[in-house]
Formats: sequence, structure tokens, C-alpha cells
Amino acid sequence: MDDKTQTRSSRSGITGDVDLVKGVGARHKDLDAPTEGGGYLDTCSDSDLALLKKIAPPGDPRLNMLHELGLADHWLKIADLVGFDHFMTMWMILDEPNVYASSRERKRRRIHVPQYSKFMRFCREKIIIDLSNKGKKPHLIHKILLKDMRERVSVRHIERIIKNSNIDK
Repeated sequence: MDDKTQTRSSRSGITGDVDLVKGVGARHKDLDAPTEGGGYLDTCSDSDLALLKKIAPPGDPRLNMLHELGLADHWLKIADLVGFDHFMTMWMILDEPNVYASSRERKRRRIHVPQYSKFMRFCREKIIIDLSNKGKKPHLIHKILLKDMRERVSVRHIERIIKNSNIDK
């Protein structure tokens, strides 16, 4: 290393020729900038490209804005699934109660997202009741659910669902 070149970890500190210390990056004054660009800052990994393709298909670049905004992944997936315009409409509807609310009220309000499993349970019970109404016995319903839906429901539970559905009638 010559006298004019200093490293950041130099024990003697950054000293040397006065010309080298002027301005930002002055210690590297004699170094030419790389002709191909800024190196790692201009690169994009394969996983980044895959994410961009998932988030913003070529059809609607507006989805990139949601990504740049920093929305959580689950919101980006929903926007990608339903499309930008439908997502924005949904977002406005969900936020509507907050429009005229104070900041304190907005902090207290949270959107309740029902568990998806609740819907699946509801559908499963409808199928059990429908099969029962068609004359199928609980043991057969148990086998059908296991084979066709991969749902493990006890025969006793199926009997309770059928019994409760007859009470509602």
C-alpha cells in the first residue's frame, strides 16, 4: 500500500495528502468508477424476480404500487387474486368507518376476519345433513367424508349434527 492510500481500518487514521481528503470519496480520488454500474445495487436475485412476477403480472403494473407502499404479503396476495380495482374498492369499504373517526377511535377499531375453518365446518355440516336427508346412515356418511373430503369426523359427532338439524326444523 502506498502512502496516499488509506483504508477505513487504518490504525494511523485517515491522513495523507491534502488533495486526497477534499470532498466525499476524496480518499479514492484516483480510482475510476466501474463502467458496468454500481455493482450489487443494480442486481436482483431470482427470488426477488419471482416475487415481482407473483405480485405484479404484466397486465397491471399498479399492483407494484401496493408493494412499494409496503402492504403486508396477505394484502398483496388478495390484490393479485381479485385485481387492483376490486382490491381498492374493498379497501375503501373496509376503511369507510374510519373516514370521520378520530385517531383514537381508529386505533381501537380492528377488522375481524372470521376463521376460514368456520366456513369449512359450516359446509361440512351442510353435506352431512344433505346426505342424512338422502337416507345415508352416520357410518356411511363417516366413510364418505373420509374418502371424498379427507375429513375425519367421528360417527358420534355426525349423529349430533343430524340430531341438531332435526331440532331446528
